[in-house]
Amino acid sequence: MRYRFEQRQDWTHFSSGRVLHNYPGAPAFPARLASELFQRCAALLAKGGRSEPYTLYDPCCGGAHLLTVIGLLHGAKLAAIMASDVEPQALEFAAKNLALLDRDGLQARRQKLIRDEQKFGKPSHADAVKSADWLRELPLFAGGSVQTFVFAADAAQLELSSLPRRPEIMLTDLPYGHLVQWQGGEPGQLLAKWAEVIQPGGAMAVVYPKKQRLAVPPHVQVEEALQVGHRRLLIMTTSPT
Repeated sequence: MRYRFEQRQDWTHFSSGRVLHNYPGAPAFPARLASELFQRCAALLAKGGRSEPYTLYDPCCGGAHLLTVIGLLHGAKLAAIMASDVEPQALEFAAKNLALLDRDGLQARRQKLIRDEQKFGKPSHADAVKSADWLRELPLFAGGSVQTFVFAADAAQLELSSLPRRPEIMLTDLPYGHLVQWQGGEPGQLLAKWAEVIQPGGAMAVVYPKKQRLAVPPHVQVEEALQVGHRRLLIMTTSPT
């Protein structure tokens, strides 16, 4: 995949386990790719006449590393971030990570990292403090804040009535091994369910293992089909009516 929005740079400040909390057993989503996908979705919404700020939702959030990266980089374009999962432990980590989008939350994390550096004296702790200082200078913390929602939900059984807000953008990295189960017996069942809860004319970016297939229902338009390493990526829009 050729990147259109994000250039090569040092992304280590967004590494899982550095300042952002690491959810055990969940591989961190590449920060550059997360930012690129969000910007492609935002560009589609702008092209369709939908103005910022947007509500972003990940129905398979895990520890919300992906959402937190996007919030840190593009918080000015967001009114709210919603994160849901079926695993209670995942939601605990999601809440901790999304708390870093608040100035006080990031400061509390920085103070914890300083105490760890003083106690253990490891270079990794010193590097983490430097990353926290770098993150504090992002534009997000010079302006307003992003409202966040963390809640339990089954991604295969989403209902609009169970969501705090109706999102314009849905972006998720599907957990390996669940896709076949979620697809069920009807083609496009998973994406059809998700399309019902997104704002009409909204955008979806779904990442999934390249060895699997994701059925797309007729009322969902595939705008881009991409591949990065072992991942397939579909960027889609829903019907405007």
